[in-house]
Amino acid sequence: MPIELPFGLTAVDAATIASAVAAFMLCVAFWNAFTVRDPMRGRVKGLQARRNELRAGLLQTDNRSRLRRKSKVDLLRRIGAKFSILQAEQTKKIETKMLQAGWRSKDAPVIFAFAKLGMPLILGSFALIFVSWLNVFNFEPGMKFLVTVGSFVSSFMGPDIVVKNAIQKRVDAIR
Repeated sequence: MPIELPFGLTAVDAATIASAVAAFMLCVAFWNAFTVRDPMRGRVKGLQARRNELRAGLLQTDNRSRLRRKSKVDLLRRIGAKFSILQAEQTKKIETKMLQAGWRSKDAPVIFAFAKLGMPLILGSFALIFVSWLNVFNFEPGMKFLVTVGSFVSSFMGPDIVVKNAIQKRVDAIR
């Protein structure tokens, strides 16, 4: 008996849409993590606005420190500190890999660590739900186990493979 979903979708359609959304979100996360932004642009705008306000006499000078704008990765940093995901020796190894790959952002190790932690949970859970519980693909029991375990393992190794390929491309470009 096929599963009835709204709008006439089948379970395979739902799985395809879910994986497409997950892939798009992953691309956006990597794009935001590894694109170089000009940190001075916002700072200069803020200084110009403050200067104009002071010239207009609208504000008095105060010695309080300014609240810095929280970046998107601050949440990951706080979670990492709370659960001690990023320990000193691991961070040094990850930073070395990121530098070799040419990703010099201070956020790159944090994003890598969370990708390594989060991808198996997300993709493995999708595989577990769609392959084992919903039986979308009608695999044999042994094949269900292999697909589920394979998705966990491949998603765990995915960030390492991406970094290793980036390092290799950079080494080849240098030669």
